Amino acid sequence: MKTAGRASYRMLTPGTYYWTLPSGTYLVDPTGTYQLTATPTSDPPEE
Repeated sequence: MKTAGRASYRMLTPGTYYWTLPSGTYLVDPTGTYQLTATPTSDPPEE
């Protein structure tokens, strides 16, 4: 796993990467970038 500041990635297979960023997690491969999860931009409302 490699890191750069608050971002990190892991190579799953040559050309396919799993990225973790403050904005969420992504799968990147030769066909494109796919968002797997998103980090909410604001806190959830209080009950």
